[in-house]
Amino acid sequence: MQMMSGQYASFPGGIAGLRALRVDGATLEDRDPLPIGDRIPLVLHLGNETLSCVGIVTRSIPDKGMTVDFVDVSGADRRRLFEFITAASAARNRARLVAGRAPAVEQASSPTAKLPVPLPRFAELLVRRGTITADQLAAATAEYRQRGGRLCAVLLRLGVVSDKDLAACFHKEYRIPLIDVTSVEPTPEALRLVPFELAQRHEILPIGVAGSTLTVATSDPSNLEARDAVKFHSGCDLRVTVAPSRALREAIRYFYRERAREAG
Repeated sequence: MQMMSGQYASFPGGIAGLRALRVDGATLEDRDPLPIGDRIPLVLHLGNETLSCVGIVTRSIPDKGMTVDFVDVSGADRRRLFEFITAASAARNRARLVAGRAPAVEQASSPTAKLPVPLPRFAELLVRRGTITADQLAAATAEYRQRGGRLCAVLLRLGVVSDKDLAACFHKEYRIPLIDVTSVEPTPEALRLVPFELAQRHEILPIGVAGSTLTVATSDPSNLEARDAVKFHSGCDLRVTVAPSRALREAIRYFYRERAREAG
């Protein structure tokens, strides 16, 4: 087996350089790539770090390489991988600054460059409160802008912040009531106003109705699109509360399942 330096992956019968390394996957430079769908046990060699995971091939191009998604990664290894990517990104940005080629300057100098997707306000709040570092936010932002979705979900997936810390940030900075969803009892009327699929997709649990106002719990009050969707479907104004993501997801599954069971 040929030995390599820098970033590379080893697996049964092969070794390949790593490109486009992300927390959830990478491209392996392999002239004889495996078919799409194959699972490969991988050891990632990142300088002095070695991490283990399983990769599922999602793209395979003969004579060029294959893209793999990382699965079966321990929490500790995923955090180490994120820290490695964060440090590498920070080092590249410092090098650009020293060379007078900061990313913001590059974008401004190009008339065809796309404006970056603006970050939700809470991202800066997390840094200001010391919940995450600026480098962690930079790495999460790159993932968010590349893959889309919600920044909250990216931060949680990368493991740099807990769902309880996020909920506490929204509570303290936006003055949104923080609730314990394990102690609430949504009314049947409230549950009828919001279909399960909508509640699950946006992590919004309807709790109660008073006149034309529906009280809901959400894990991400900054998600205005989700709030508008619930408001439109229910025909109600919303009173928003915030709850940690994991407990909220479990509560949504539980209460809608109980409603279905009671309905027979």
